[in-house]
Amino acid sequence: MSKSANNPERDRQTLDQLVQGQQEGLQNLISDHGPYVRAYVKRKLGQLLDHWQVEETMSLASLRAWQSASRFDPTRGRLRTWFAVIARNCGLSLIAQHQGQPFVSIDGVDPSILGVASGKPEGKRMQLVVDVHRAIGLLPQLQRSVLLADLNAGTTLPAPLLAERFRTTAQSVYVARHRGRRDLRVQLERLGYGDRQRASHTPSSQSQLPSASKL
Repeated sequence: MSKSANNPERDRQTLDQLVQGQQEGLQNLISDHGPYVRAYVKRKLGQLLDHWQVEETMSLASLRAWQSASRFDPTRGRLRTWFAVIARNCGLSLIAQHQGQPFVSIDGVDPSILGVASGKPEGKRMQLVVDVHRAIGLLPQLQRSVLLADLNAGTTLPAPLLAERFRTTAQSVYVARHRGRRDLRVQLERLGYGDRQRASHTPSSQSQLPSASKL
């Protein structure tokens, strides 16, 4: 491992260059942290991505890091951790696209919505994201729209707001949400996810993003 890979001063310089749109910043990010992040993606998503898809994931992650550097807060984590989370999400997005489903992160969502426990190993959580979107895609249109809206927001949105968005009634939204969650739980339980009782006691604030210590 190069000394620059764990050099806070180097990372601060790299971040400044990225924010200023300097090509050197992106080159430093990739050279200092790219090998680790690529290995991380392979370790977490290697069963779902082939070699070329991993490389595509890294390209997408590099572009996203370049575009979003101004939003990174170095007081909340390391540059390498931030880059790894971006790459993980890009890999999940790529998997979902190839399976014909749009990607919506389920990080931070109350697991009782899904009827599954959140304390799964990282690799299983990756597969859970894919399975959730596959299961949601099988629901009727309004149920699918309501659940995806909730997942996008990371909370249960007000029914009147969704009623206006989807040109229906608040009562229809309540019914669609109830039936959609019920049917989603059933589908996920058939795939081996379960233990509703354990899930219902899991705090909704628990994040499933990897912490810096895990990276």
